[in-house]
Amino acid sequence: MTTSGAPRLPRAPVLPDRTARRFPLRRAVRPFLDTLWERSQNIPNRAWPGRTAG
Repeated sequence: MTTSGAPRLPRAPVLPDRTARRFPLRRAVRPFLDTLWERSQNIPNRAWPGRTAG
């Protein structure tokens, strides 16, 4: 193993870096979409109290 950074790069951590660079909004939008999904699932419960979400 040489001290240069290029040959020491393992292939496993490179893929998450590529996805993070390609889709930087996923981590930022994920909690927002989760809250929207929970609210959308709770709407039928408010309209029909007998129904359960999902």
